[in-house]
Amino acid sequence: MEFFQWYLNISGSQIHVFSILAVSWCLLSLTYIQKKHPIYIRIINSLLVLLLGHFIYEDIFIFIMGTVGRSIDALGLYVAITIGIGAMIVIVDKQYPSYKLDKHVLTLLLILIGVFGTMYYTGWFHRLQVWYSCSICPDPHNWMWAISKVLGFAVAVPLLREENSR
Repeated sequence: MEFFQWYLNISGSQIHVFSILAVSWCLLSLTYIQKKHPIYIRIINSLLVLLLGHFIYEDIFIFIMGTVGRSIDALGLYVAITIGIGAMIVIVDKQYPSYKLDKHVLTLLLILIGVFGTMYYTGWFHRLQVWYSCSICPDPHNWMWAISKVLGFAVAVPLLREENSR
């Protein structure tokens, strides 16, 4: 069994240990590198950036799952949450300027879409669909999924202004 196939049961839900470690590392490093603002603003900025990246990841993920036969009923909700997080970033930025649109956001987004495209064309989403419906089928989570997960968390990180990261 590979590392990213380890799960933690929390309240009856299984959460990937890899996801917990990735989001924890991103949150701690983002909070640490922002020196200009008080700690509570650094934590808010870090959480907003991580949530935005995560929901962008989920939007793409749910859309692709819809192409392999899984219901995409939740897509509208996830897109609305993504827009809401973007609005919160604009509101926080008015009071504590911290964000700047950067070309690296687009670059990371295109890489994430490319990774998802690779996963789609290699049949990963179909294997995931089978795994969801069959408790004894092999877990499809692999290195490609791990890369997409980290990219999902990191896609919005370049939004933080460079002068706040020094």
